[in-house]
Amino acid sequence: MFVTALTNIGVAIEDAREYVPVGCVESAPVNAWGRCNGGYTNLTKIVELALNNGVCRITGKQVGPKTGDARTFKSFEDVIEAYKKQMFYAIKTLANWDNLIDRTHAELMPTPFTSIADGISPTTGMDVNGPTAVFKSVCTIDHYRCPNGVIFNQKVNPAVISTPEGMRKFIELIRTYIKMGGGHIQFNIVSADTLRDAQKNPEKHRGLVIRVAGYSAFFNEIHRDVQDSIIARTEQEL
Repeated sequence: MFVTALTNIGVAIEDAREYVPVGCVESAPVNAWGRCNGGYTNLTKIVELALNNGVCRITGKQVGPKTGDARTFKSFEDVIEAYKKQMFYAIKTLANWDNLIDRTHAELMPTPFTSIADGISPTTGMDVNGPTAVFKSVCTIDHYRCPNGVIFNQKVNPAVISTPEGMRKFIELIRTYIKMGGGHIQFNIVSADTLRDAQKNPEKHRGLVIRVAGYSAFFNEIHRDVQDSIIARTEQEL
């Protein structure tokens, strides 16, 4: 599907066949993808800047604030303080650039439907007629016109796959979605009760990883509002 989706926007077939997964759910030809929003922070680079008064050792340029010559530091606390200042500057700069990019996108390439839903996932609480009904709804969108991928989240009760028969049905469910033209789906196979217990007793669920949107995260490390939204997702059964 991704090969066809890419050729539909003009990518040569030989390049489309060499696509690679990037970001959350995006697919792109090798050497033909660029990050136009979001951003990354190199934590070890921040350490380097903290130890070199904000000077990049590769270019020799002043890229961060002047936080002092490390040779004059009297304690490790001085290093930590320099690191915090460099990190604050890096994150503030990144946020400023992201805001500028968002404004530019809004003016030149607006995507008004982006904020309406969680990718193509149903609005929380609306998918009450079972997973196949959700699949039919989602597949009304032509996924072959979505070369940058789609985000489709579903939460499934663990009891569904607790038996060989249940696992067989689950596999067939996924295959049916693909046959219907679906391009991407991701699951949280965890009960709402487990997630609520993780909120109350985080120390008992340190290793609990959940799918948020196009990425995974430790449940205990995400904001309470995001936790609640994941708990509120419909828990599908077969």
